Amino acid sequence: MRRILATLALCSIFALNVLGQVKYCLSYADFKEGNWLELESLTVKERSRAKKFWTGGSDFKLQAENDSLDRIITKEAFAISYNDTLLVNCRRLYFEDYCFGKGYASAYIYGKGKVCFVAHNPASAAVGGASVGMVVGPVAGGIISGTIAATDAYCFLVKLEQRDGKVTSQMIGDDFMERFEESSPDFYAEYMSEKKKRKRESAAHVLPLLKEWQLIK
Repeated sequence: MRRILATLALCSIFALNVLGQVKYCLSYADFKEGNWLELESLTVKERSRAKKFWTGGSDFKLQAENDSLDRIITKEAFAISYNDTLLVNCRRLYFEDYCFGKGYASAYIYGKGKVCFVAHNPASAAVGGASVGMVVGPVAGGIISGTIAATDAYCFLVKLEQRDGKVTSQMIGDDFMERFEESSPDFYAEYMSEKKKRKRESAAHVLPLLKEWQLIK
């Protein structure tokens, strides 16, 4: 137990203060319609956790310039955009009726304006009794960090926003990839080249393919 506590105490905390060109949207509908609101500044904190408990790597906690905006960013906003980075609020996101939890996740634009993000499977975490980790990826966006090598992080695609504000998602795994079997057989073959299902569906395998084939940006 002492060793575990010591490991957690050594977890690094990275804070990035972002000025200018910071904006947020309150809903998925606003995101699709380009209805953004500006922020003067934003603090992005990346907290690395003990790998034994948070095998996906890190989560992001955002802090705005005052308490009222901070509450909006924490609990109400759907997405944050700054520089070339897109983050989505996991508090709003659900998969199979399970919420992804608190904090923000690294996200990318998929296809014509859809949102792809990387996270642990909250359904599996709930069944297994483990804490649900947030999403991996660098603060600056782009290619994900080495910590995403864990096979329990997956790519998800935002589906729709319900009237109660919940935003549902689907996993970009075998079922999703079947649509490319005829339309893009080379891409599908590259995806299926990994024979083990868990590794094949992991973000470590899927995200580089999505980037290579320019399906996300």
